[in-house]
Amino acid sequence: MKISHRFKRLLAPGTGRQAIQLTEEGEASYPLYYFIPSLSKDGRHLVYHRYEAGVVQLWRLDLETGERQPITQVQSPSADWRPWQAETGLRGVMDFRSVLNVARNEVLYFNGNRLFVSDLQSLKSDCLFELPPDREPIGQNAVSPDGEWFFFIDAPVGSEYNKPCQGAKVVGYHFSSGDQRILFEVDSPIHHVMPFGNEHVVVNHPPGKLGMMWASLEGEGYSLLRENDPDAKGVVVHQLATRRGLAYETFYHPAGAVTGLYDPFTRKRMEFCLPEYFGYTHTGWDPEGRFWFWEQCNVSRDQMKTGKTTGSHFEGHTMVYLDELVPGEHAVFKPLIGDWPVSASGQRPHFHPQLLPGNKWILFTAGDSQRRPQIFLLDVSDLRTLDPLDRNLLTADGKNDFYTPGVLQV
Repeated sequence: MKISHRFKRLLAPGTGRQAIQLTEEGEASYPLYYFIPSLSKDGRHLVYHRYEAGVVQLWRLDLETGERQPITQVQSPSADWRPWQAETGLRGVMDFRSVLNVARNEVLYFNGNRLFVSDLQSLKSDCLFELPPDREPIGQNAVSPDGEWFFFIDAPVGSEYNKPCQGAKVVGYHFSSGDQRILFEVDSPIHHVMPFGNEHVVVNHPPGKLGMMWASLEGEGYSLLRENDPDAKGVVVHQLATRRGLAYETFYHPAGAVTGLYDPFTRKRMEFCLPEYFGYTHTGWDPEGRFWFWEQCNVSRDQMKTGKTTGSHFEGHTMVYLDELVPGEHAVFKPLIGDWPVSASGQRPHFHPQLLPGNKWILFTAGDSQRRPQIFLLDVSDLRTLDPLDRNLLTADGKNDFYTPGVLQV
């Protein structure tokens, strides 16, 4: 991956790591959601949202030249993602619901109820299908790694998280045939679907609670992961699909926040405690499941429990990584960046970090000189051989969990 010298270089606060600012336009610029790719297969083009004056569009950034071009010019109303990015009158593409099909070099986005595909090279767009007028796409979507299936969530118009809803669906659309397959239906709005391999998906959250739902292309309904496993304490808030299992973090139990790795086929897991000061946390995404890092927001666990984070402004963030893990003894965490102020509502100010292919850069959102959310790269090339976790630690009864609370070393 070549990075143009036109982009601004700076030092990350707190650690002095090299950072590169990729965007500087609009009221906010942010990648596609952090558990799906935003970077093309050849590493040259970044697909991202640009928000300005109440409108969200998709753009393409050439990392080698710095050239940027609009992918969409959509003016559909009601493009907000309720309640996580609720903004009355928001227009454009359906916010946070676009997907990059890396295998086919295509971008998928909803223009209202119509799903469009745009070739990332020519930027030519075509409509693939349209949802009925009494339905709407309410969740974050994904594509299978082989590029054959588009997984999406739709529900009755007006459905909203934590409110009654009948007949929300997780659906697979097959690109080659145009066929659609219902993986499962559930009487509750659900908002995240991600592939685990080419034939399974992980969805959250189950009706009336947090957690992970597991389903396959066979369309045989869903099962719950971890919730009923031996000694499973707390509930999963966010999870990410990696080649070694599901990476996740939990809250809401006396021992504090726990992070872990889960094998959905064997139902084995390993877990350890996050530092006590961790509040509202996102586990960073390494598709290989080897490099472990977290975004830590200045939102307390009490705010998280009461739901007061929705629509909030997050004025400060840090990012840390796991440097050492000694089973049964201790976990050592070190900072990647110190407090990096960013100010915006809803999802846009979150770092939502992901490790890019090649293990040299973390892609994330942070504040520019005016604290507006923009897209950055963070140099982690010195950490690319780090692999503190051993899959052999996975057990069926959870006996490897709750290590001594983590220690942050500066």
